[in-house]
Amino acid sequence: MPTSLPSSTWPTTSTRATSTPPSRRSPRTPSTTIPLPDQGPGREGFRQFFLTLAGAFPDARIEPATIVADDEHVAIADTLTGTHRGELQGVAPTGKRIEARGVQIARFADGKIVERWGSSDELGIMRQLEG
Repeated sequence: MPTSLPSSTWPTTSTRATSTPPSRRSPRTPSTTIPLPDQGPGREGFRQFFLTLAGAFPDARIEPATIVADDEHVAIADTLTGTHRGELQGVAPTGKRIEARGVQIARFADGKIVERWGSSDELGIMRQLEG
C-alpha cells in the first residue's frame, strides 16, 4: 500500500544527484545513476539543479501522477509543466510552455535519501523549446 512521507524528506521536483562512487560517498550524499548535464555532486548538485530549474521555469509545477512506497523506497511518476522564462542549457527564454514526464525512485535510510535513480524527458523539453 502506498505511503505518504513528509515533503521535507524528499525533493519536490524531478532531479538527479550525481553518481558518486560508494567509497567516496558520505551518509549525507545521495547517489544516482545519471546526473543532468553540468550538474555538480551531492547536495550542492541538487541545490544547483533546483535553482536552474526555477530560473528557467519560474512557474514550474511538478504534479505527481503515481506514488508507490515500501519500507525503504519511494517511487514517483510525475509531470513537469512550466513556462520557459530563463536560460536553460544555452537556450535563451522562449516563453513556450513545456510538459514532460519523469520517474524518480529514492532509497531512504534514517529518514534521508541515500540513493536516487530517475529519468526525465530532457530531450522532449528541449524539442518543445525549439519547435
